[in-house]
Amino acid sequence: MKMLLSFFMNSHYGTILAGLVTVCLVSCSEADVATTKTGTSLAPNWHTEKLATLSVADDTYDHRIIFSPDGNHVAYVEVKNGQERMVVDEKPGKWHGKIIWDNYQYQQNTDPLNHVLDRFRSSPFFTADGIIVYRACEGKNLDSQCREGELNPEDEEDNRPISHDQKVIVGTNEGESYPLIEWISASEDGRTIAYRAFKKSLLPFVDPSVIVVNGTEQKDAFDEIGDPTVSADGKKIAYRARKGEQAFIVENGVQGKSFRFLSNPFYNPTSTDLVYFAVQNGLSLIVNDREWPVSFPYPGTGDAPPIFSNDGTTLGFTGKGMITLNLKTGHLQQFAEDNDTYYPVISPNGLKVAYMVEGGNGQYFTLNGIKDPHEHNRIVDIAFSSDSRRIAYTVQLVSIETSTGNSGNDMQMVIDGKPEEAYQYVGSPLFSPDSKNIAYAVRTGSGADTYGLSDSQMFIKFNDKNMKAYRSVGSPVFSQDGKHFAYVAGRGIKEVPQRDEERQISSTLNMNAETLVVIDGREGASYDEIFGTPVFSPDGKLVAYAARRGSDLMWVVDNIAQRL
Repeated sequence: MKMLLSFFMNSHYGTILAGLVTVCLVSCSEADVATTKTGTSLAPNWHTEKLATLSVADDTYDHRIIFSPDGNHVAYVEVKNGQERMVVDEKPGKWHGKIIWDNYQYQQNTDPLNHVLDRFRSSPFFTADGIIVYRACEGKNLDSQCREGELNPEDEEDNRPISHDQKVIVGTNEGESYPLIEWISASEDGRTIAYRAFKKSLLPFVDPSVIVVNGTEQKDAFDEIGDPTVSADGKKIAYRARKGEQAFIVENGVQGKSFRFLSNPFYNPTSTDLVYFAVQNGLSLIVNDREWPVSFPYPGTGDAPPIFSNDGTTLGFTGKGMITLNLKTGHLQQFAEDNDTYYPVISPNGLKVAYMVEGGNGQYFTLNGIKDPHEHNRIVDIAFSSDSRRIAYTVQLVSIETSTGNSGNDMQMVIDGKPEEAYQYVGSPLFSPDSKNIAYAVRTGSGADTYGLSDSQMFIKFNDKNMKAYRSVGSPVFSQDGKHFAYVAGRGIKEVPQRDEERQISSTLNMNAETLVVIDGREGASYDEIFGTPVFSPDGKLVAYAARRGSDLMWVVDNIAQRL
């Protein structure tokens, strides 16, 4: 929930987020959680190891599982009698009404251009020390939004009461209870966490909220405050605030220059630059108190994270056009558009910016302000190669309303300006680190639904080659030298009990079973579930991933040479 001081509303955030987060890997169940974190200093465990044995049946742990980035710890949610508790390395914690888990963050973004998003956590996560951090609300039979009781399907609005007893748990230490706690902002190592909490009710325009840093309330007395952002190194915390008619940024407790309106602030990946938009006599982009006037409005994007080039020196925002700023030279570029823009991507060298522009009946791919003449129904994902010379993007050929969703070739990849073969579904493009190869997932067949309950098949498209088809495949990943690539594949289907998070109605969810990791086209051992994306060792000789076989949760390491 945003403050009245927010001149830039959050309407574009969900759209941009959807463009940055990867698609489901093997299934779209709550088991698809991240096993790695972009930019982490943690070195993964390069030894196969069983981490835990599930002490509960399939229908009582809800398939919410998270592994630490280094593969040394595992946690899962146990469900019983309308209550939930976190079990970490086989040690159960305290029972709660609901452990909050955000579907968007099951698949962690691995794009270094956009890992600002990775520091805003709605789901449980591990710190670099292997300590679990999560949010919980108290009560019984709560849904994912902490609403009490069952939803009546005939009700036009959801008027169920919301639990006003929410807290953040770090390890076994519970923080203070608040009526509402928003997402957690955390440093890369997870050791510094901050969040905004409402003190009396869920009415941010009436009742005060506070910033909590590592469990301690900040004593700043302001009329209104926004969500905090933590720098990657954990040394800086900033948020917007208002006192009377003046709005300003507070960084490490120090109040900055006053403006009429402000957006949320964000740090660049190197923690050196604090970025936000401000309005005084006109609209300005602010970086470390230096102002760059901009000439057209930016509805929505002032509260969404900026994007950055690989080295963190070039940043960009979209709205009614595109703005890029080179933080080293101070050069500001503005590409004005008549309509809204989305899905911005900056090339690794910082010299190119690509984005989508809304058209009359569709969307247009745009590069450095030059619009491609071909109109598409929807542009989904855009990616540059590492050398910045190549570009690819996924397009939807028909509207969501008219798409069958079950048959027909509704999507295609465009690589270096050339449209490729159309398929029922096309995933996000990924270039190899040497820029020579490209890989992405596709689905073909008819009558397919989300869980593959038909004759549909999926395979990885590697350049012009179709890899072996499976019931499902996940997003591919390349080794650092570009010589190897890996992905998760599923052969079959299994029915497991699952609860409807919104209505708390018992149901069954069909998930992919017999999953395996494929490396350079060679299959590995089968498991009941594989979580997240495989991780290559720096030398490209090993691949690590998290898996479940029966009741055993394990960290698996494969030697690539043994598959040759």
